[in-house]
Amino acid sequence: MVAAAAEVPTPIPAPIPEAAESVRIAARPAARLFPKAPDAKSDKKYRLQVGSYKLVRNATEAYDKLSKAGLVPSYERNGELYRVVIASVPGAEVQAAAERLGEAGFAEVLVREER
Repeated sequence: MVAAAAEVPTPIPAPIPEAAESVRIAARPAARLFPKAPDAKSDKKYRLQVGSYKLVRNATEAYDKLSKAGLVPSYERNGELYRVVIASVPGAEVQAAAERLGEAGFAEVLVREER
């Protein structure tokens, strides 16, 4: 006697989840300016120092990050340190530069008046 084949149930597909709510990525805040932001009405030029590094490779990484953000950085050698700066920024553009620096990952910036 041959046993009857057992009926195999048809699998029911799992429901497709609804699309997840879109995730908002917050923009990074503007870099904090030290000692303070200059007067936006100033006709002076400012030098924004984003870092001072003992190792040239660290200065190069900062330089490259700034370049990729559309800024024009430069190096300044100071003894054993390499400063990475954005030079000749008009007073009216310092705050906008701080916003771009923040977006590029720089949290703090030293502001010096150019001589």
